[in-house]
Amino acid sequence: MTEGKIPARILIVDDEEIMRSFLADVLTDEGYETDIADNGEQGIEKIKEGQFQLVITDVKMPGVSGIDVLKAAKDIDKNIDVIIMTGYASVNTAVESMKLGAVDYITKPFNIDQIKMIVERTIEKRRMTRQIEEGKFYRELVSTDVLTDLYNHKYFQQLLESEISRALSHKRNLSVIMIDVDDFSSYNEIVGYAAGDLVLKEISWIFKKHTETSHHIARFSGQKFAIIIPEWEKEEVRKLASELRTIIEETKFEHEEKLPRGKVTVSIGLVFYPQDGENRKDLLEHLKDALLRAKKSGGNCVRVYEE
Repeated sequence: MTEGKIPARILIVDDEEIMRSFLADVLTDEGYETDIADNGEQGIEKIKEGQFQLVITDVKMPGVSGIDVLKAAKDIDKNIDVIIMTGYASVNTAVESMKLGAVDYITKPFNIDQIKMIVERTIEKRRMTRQIEEGKFYRELVSTDVLTDLYNHKYFQQLLESEISRALSHKRNLSVIMIDVDDFSSYNEIVGYAAGDLVLKEISWIFKKHTETSHHIARFSGQKFAIIIPEWEKEEVRKLASELRTIIEETKFEHEEKLPRGKVTVSIGLVFYPQDGENRKDLLEHLKDALLRAKKSGGNCVRVYEE
């Protein structure tokens, strides 16, 4: 393969043998793997059978046209790229085909440099798109707790640091909630860890459903969760914490009757920036104190630091 070229399989669909062979030779010399079809119907069958990154098809062919090939290709694989070939007199048709999903078009008679440029540009765009998607996937993987699909502990710490800086810069409110599932160790021992995981997943879903997109929800550790709430007033945060406690208490969880209370409940601690701490370390320390007070109060309650 030519140095620097990106591996790609290209299907050429054209009813003119000279055109097919010419394109195949040019692209093979450029390092691409090529296949050919001498009509639209055969082209569609080959798309069904093989993994092609790119299809180059003539617009005008007897029977199944290039537009038909384009539509079929997109139905078979929405990620496949299609380039339309057309004569100068049919450029309008090529433009219309791009509205249907074609990425570009090539005009006849062919210009070899134009062909190379358009194909290379299309393949390069695919590579860049894939890199962006893979990068996003791995970033999410690094920041997300696998079980609950919430942010993980490490990413929560980064978010809290960032939100403290923002609150300081803009002189805005910032609150943090920490939630601990009561008697969760007993639940795991009695019912099993698989059932415990289901409880954590359902609680995570409740948090996501009853909070706003501006809130940052994380699995802090084990059965503990934390929610960072920018800008809300204190009373709004208190109300949300109380509502979350009530919703979880009223939700029916499998086997919850085996718990000491006969139901799944949570204890909640609250802190407010900057009153309860001017940095991440102090806020978290005081948040844990508030949560501990809630646990010592018998659980299933909300406590605010130093209240």
